[in-house]
Amino acid sequence: MASDEFEIVEARGSHEQIQSGVRSPLSETYCRRTIEEDGLLVVQDAKSEGWDSDPAYERFDLSCYLGGKITVDGDLYGTLCFADHKERDRSFSPAEQTLVELITEWVSHELERHEYERELETTQKHLENTLERIDDAFFSVDADGIFTYLNSRAERLLGRSAEELLGSSIWGELGEAADRLFFDEYHRAMESQEPVTFEAEYEPHDVWFEVNVYPSKNGLSVFFRDVTERRERERVLSELLETSRDLMQASKRHEIADIVVEAAEDVLGEKLTVVRMYDPNKEALVPVASTDTVDEQMEKRPLYEPGEGPVGRVFDRMESEMYAKAAAIDDDRNRSPVQSMMYLPIDDHGTLSIGSLEPDGFDKTDQQYAELLATTAGAALSRSERQRDLRKYEAILETVQEMVYVLDKEGNFTLVSEPLASWLGYSVNELIGRSVSVVLSDEAVDKGQQLLEELRSSSEGASRKYEAEGITKTGDRVPVEIELTPFPEDSEFIGSVGAVRDLHDLVSTREDVVEERDRFSYLFENIPDPIEEVEFDGDRSVIRDVNPTFERIFNIDGETLVGKSREALDKDVYRRYPGPTETQSAEGASDPI
Repeated sequence: MASDEFEIVEARGSHEQIQSGVRSPLSETYCRRTIEEDGLLVVQDAKSEGWDSDPAYERFDLSCYLGGKITVDGDLYGTLCFADHKERDRSFSPAEQTLVELITEWVSHELERHEYERELETTQKHLENTLERIDDAFFSVDADGIFTYLNSRAERLLGRSAEELLGSSIWGELGEAADRLFFDEYHRAMESQEPVTFEAEYEPHDVWFEVNVYPSKNGLSVFFRDVTERRERERVLSELLETSRDLMQASKRHEIADIVVEAAEDVLGEKLTVVRMYDPNKEALVPVASTDTVDEQMEKRPLYEPGEGPVGRVFDRMESEMYAKAAAIDDDRNRSPVQSMMYLPIDDHGTLSIGSLEPDGFDKTDQQYAELLATTAGAALSRSERQRDLRKYEAILETVQEMVYVLDKEGNFTLVSEPLASWLGYSVNELIGRSVSVVLSDEAVDKGQQLLEELRSSSEGASRKYEAEGITKTGDRVPVEIELTPFPEDSEFIGSVGAVRDLHDLVSTREDVVEERDRFSYLFENIPDPIEEVEFDGDRSVIRDVNPTFERIFNIDGETLVGKSREALDKDVYRRYPGPTETQSAEGASDPI
């Protein structure tokens, strides 16, 4: 049954439209109603039950119907139904309905069983095909250690044919190496009758095998595989891990370069290696470390400008380049006796060049190992630069007399200047490692985090200032201004720098100014003399306000004077009062005195 297609799989009866293989639109069948029901669909007399205009009745002309859903593993598969042209003269009995339900369930179970058997058969075939293609070598020996079977893979790995080994003893046929390899484990497996797994070196062919031994009373079944490459990979990765520790402990560029060259030779086996670092003064990638083989067999290695040749390209593009034939490189540099090359970026610090004396001397694995080494070196150089910058900041903070601090990305102090710690009542060591919330109110911490988010997402401005409440060691609240700057880092947020200013005197001054303004406003409104407030604008004096006494004495609306030039007023206005008092703004000031 498709989404709107109905196929009769099996049918009994003479109805010409209800035969095996007949397809119909689902919308024209009784079964569409069946799949909508929770239980059975029961129709005793279709016409009297309102089916006479239904497309299913019109097409199939069935007057009675009893059907249920068939599911397989919970999914709808189809329906099972019984029907007739004639209507029934009685209702379907509970026994009849139960029988249909049982048959429906039985069919569902049978279909599920067939589906399971089909899947099982498919799985078995897949397993058989997999076993046929297995890469493991296999041989079997009897209880006396006599070869009874070898597959072709075992022949290749052991370097002996089945004809040579079948019927002979494992002891002696493969030499002393096999004796050492299998003897103890053979007897352990036979005595314990438990599977044994081990790894051992097969010296005649300089390979390592992973061996799985399965014992029985009749002998041993032995599966083994060549794990030489895997062990080599594990060795390289383990030694690169050790190298990464050395790199992260190094603090200078030349130390890191020397470690990279040494690891390329000792760990990767690459004897032709050069590390270049970008020198901003020379605007070039300069060789800073190389293996002895390079120094002995090659000309002095050249400088490259960014973008020049393969070295400059990988530095610019931050993508590795590999050349199976060095002669194909598009520049005129002498690389003799090198036959193939790899060039890799060391982040934005420099490049790693590795050569081989053989054409096509590198595979994908070689490139991956080299890229891992170069990536680790780049991280070490970035860390070294950050530590160098941090030491500069520490040196500055040790001598600076300003109140400055540095927070990590969790908001904990990593650096605090002595003046700031002392002003808050702490020693520097008391604050290092503690949260900034110890010395700032919750509102101030939230505001700072908000401003840092804005700074990180905005290209306008490198810092923001805001006023907050600081908290001293004794719990006193002090007004401060904080200038926040995200800690410089290209890729991710690692912390912030804050400069703190004590606003106690400023707040007191603001309060005094407000008090003086209130006092002046009172005097201006209540003094018995007429007063005009004048602001100087270049050579002009402009009236800003007059007090109520001025309006009363001169019988004039003060608002009509605001903004007018004092000199342009009718001199008669001032003759009405023999000596007016004035308050004037200082020239160039914005507030009146």
